[in-house]
Amino acid sequence: MKDLRRILSVVVAVAIALASACECRAEESWTDWLTPTLFETEEDAVRKRRSPILLIGDTDGYQLPHSDSVNGSKVPLDYESCTDECTADAPAWYDPSALAEKSWFNRKATSIAGTYIAGDDNKLGIGDFTVSSSYQLKSLPLLSFTPSYQMSFLSGPQQTDLPETLYRAGLDISWFQPLSEQWILQVAVTPGVAADFDTTDAAMIRIMGRALAFYQASEEWKWAIGVVYLARDDLPVLPVAGLVYTPTPDIKLDLMFPKPRFAYRYEQTSSGENWCYIGGEIGGGTYAIERITGDMDVVTIGDLKFLMGLEFKNGTDPKNLDVMFYEVGVVFNRDVEYESGIGDYNPKSTFVARAGLVF
Repeated sequence: MKDLRRILSVVVAVAIALASACECRAEESWTDWLTPTLFETEEDAVRKRRSPILLIGDTDGYQLPHSDSVNGSKVPLDYESCTDECTADAPAWYDPSALAEKSWFNRKATSIAGTYIAGDDNKLGIGDFTVSSSYQLKSLPLLSFTPSYQMSFLSGPQQTDLPETLYRAGLDISWFQPLSEQWILQVAVTPGVAADFDTTDAAMIRIMGRALAFYQASEEWKWAIGVVYLARDDLPVLPVAGLVYTPTPDIKLDLMFPKPRFAYRYEQTSSGENWCYIGGEIGGGTYAIERITGDMDVVTIGDLKFLMGLEFKNGTDPKNLDVMFYEVGVVFNRDVEYESGIGDYNPKSTFVARAGLVF
C-alpha cells in the first residue's frame, strides 16, 4: 500500500506540472494545439482536428487545404499561411479568436522546486519535491486558485519513529481587492491535508488562511500588515508586518516577515536579467502520522533557514517571465515535536540546497 500511495503521489504531482505546461496557457493553448507544425503530416493534423479537446463541430469529411493532399504529404506551417481560397475551405468552427474565448481561466504561473536538507543518523535529512500552479478566472480576475502538492522524503533519525514519507496537498483560494490607488487587500483560505497517508484521522485536515493589506506609498516604498494562520501546532498564528524598499531598479530590500530578502540585480540583457540575494525563512509543518505502535499521533517539524541564491529571469514582460533559481544555506533551530510528547528532540543544524523553476 505504501508503494501504491507513493506511485499515486508522483502521478498527481506530474499531472499538475503537465497540465500547466501543456494545456493551460489560456489563449495560446487552443490555437497552439490546432495549428500544424512545419514537419507534421496530414494524418497527424487530422488526428489533432478530431481530438476530443477540439471536438466542437462536425469535422468529418473536411480536407486540409493543400493541392497535394495525399497520405504523408506535408501541410502548411499554419492556416494563416494559406491563400484566401484555402482559408475559405477551412471548417466553420475554425476561428482562433473564438477558440481562445472558450478558455475560462488564465494560468498565471507554475512552480516546481526541490529542496535537500542534508542529514544522517540523528541529523534528520529531508528531501522535498513541490509543485504548484496558479490560475485566474477570466470572469473574476481578482480571484485566483493555486493547487499545490508536496512530498517530503525523510532519512533518519534513529532515536524516533518518523515515517519515511510525508505528504501535503492543498488549494489556495485568494481574492485581491483594490481599495484605492494605494491600498490593496488580500484575503485567502487554503484547505488541505498533511499526513503520511497511513492514517485517516481528522487531524490530517489543515485549513490555513491569511489577511493582508498592502500600501503603495511611492514607487520606492511599499508597506504591508496582516496576519497568517499557518495551522501548525507550534506556530498557529503569525503576524505579518514589513516593507519593500526599491531605491533603484537594481536593488530590492524585502523585509516582509516571515521571508525577508535582500536582492541585487547584477546583470541585465535584452532577453532577461540575473539577480543574487540573501534571505531567511521559517520552514516545516504539522502532519498527522501513524506511530510504529500503530497509534495515531501528530508531529510538527520546524526550522529556520538562512539562504543565499541566484535567480535567472528570462523574458521582458514582468507578467510573463520564466524564472530559474538556485539556493544554498544553513538550517538551524530545528525541532521535532509530537502531540503525545513521546520522541521529541532537536536535530542538529545542517546544510540545505534548493533549486526550482517558475514559468
